[in-house]
Amino acid sequence: MTLNVDIIDMRIKKIAEQYKADIQQQLNTTKQNEHFLMAAAFVLYSYPRFLPYATYFLAMLTGEQLLKLLSMTLEGLNHRQFTPVKLAFEKSHKQLYALAVNQLEAALYKMYNDYETMSLQRLAATFRRGDLLEVI
Repeated sequence: MTLNVDIIDMRIKKIAEQYKADIQQQLNTTKQNEHFLMAAAFVLYSYPRFLPYATYFLAMLTGEQLLKLLSMTLEGLNHRQFTPVKLAFEKSHKQLYALAVNQLEAALYKMYNDYETMSLQRLAATFRRGDLLEVI
């Protein structure tokens, strides 16, 4: 029995064509995963370490910034001002949140010289205690 090289070559090309789309899809998925990992690393290293523990503090500070923006007091806030306050919040919530993050980070630097290197347990405890409220 003699081997026909042309037939074998044709079969290999046919198999390669069948799997070409699968291979290309796997390559694209790998590239997407690499981009996702790079984006995740950027997010992890560009956001302050305290964010997971600071939800209530950030909400409070964002609310205070909103009241300051509208030249209002908490006592003056009622159901009649709800719509304009809501619209103002929707318009500027990103800036208000950024101000709150900066304000909280400044307070942490005031409290601790080693804020960037302190343990996460100690950082979490800071938000459970009330002494951070005095610095803000």
